[in-house]
Amino acid sequence: MNVYLDLTLILEILMCLSSIYFTFNISQKKCKKRFIPLPLMLLSLLVYSYKINLIFIVIIRIVVVSFFFFLEDKTYIFPHVFLYFVSDIFYRIVTSFFIKETVFINGFIMINEPIGTLSYLVIFILVISLYLSTKFVDYTYRLSSYKTSCFIEYLNKKVYASAYFDTGNTLKYLGVPVVFASLSNFPFEIKEYEDIEVSTINGNKTYKAIPCLLSLESKKESIYIYLALMEEKRMFHGCEVLLNAYLY
Repeated sequence: MNVYLDLTLILEILMCLSSIYFTFNISQKKCKKRFIPLPLMLLSLLVYSYKINLIFIVIIRIVVVSFFFFLEDKTYIFPHVFLYFVSDIFYRIVTSFFIKETVFINGFIMINEPIGTLSYLVIFILVISLYLSTKFVDYTYRLSSYKTSCFIEYLNKKVYASAYFDTGNTLKYLGVPVVFASLSNFPFEIKEYEDIEVSTINGNKTYKAIPCLLSLESKKESIYIYLALMEEKRMFHGCEVLLNAYLY
């Protein structure tokens, strides 16, 4: 049986990227894109070893994927690896079901006819469907559920603001939750501040943070926080403040 390894290699790259996108989309974690090329190359090039024992291929995949998510976020390695392989298996099953010009060999979907490149379209449709369904959930459930309002008090000056609760913001400074907002929305007369370094997709950034008291609309008690003030004017899903997961 003839197989088109070059066409299959492209399919593997697409499925690997799609599984990474699925994993971070579902987990709502930020992806550090600089770590993607190495595992992408290793996982896709494995297609050339399709004649090797399946157990060996599975072990290599698990090691490479686990190392990738270790670099991304040491805290969520197992959930990320689990989501990755769930999506990977799903993409392979759906693709092989709709595209008959492919064949399963040792866990790989091998393209054995040029028309099998239609599998690229299947992957594209699945990714677009995931994107649209996620956006739908965001605007019909998450955004409405996670929006609230709060009061932020600093040096006896209290400001009312709209707020968005983000489960991805788990940053703490000296054990205290960090909340983000634009400096233009909080014209406090700052007496003293702390420099907090935050790791982002684009590298590390330093923000000026001030100790404040925050009270949520749904709760009466005040919570001690650090308010990290951003120089650029920014809104968080239409809200002025990005809350911290630990506030709940």
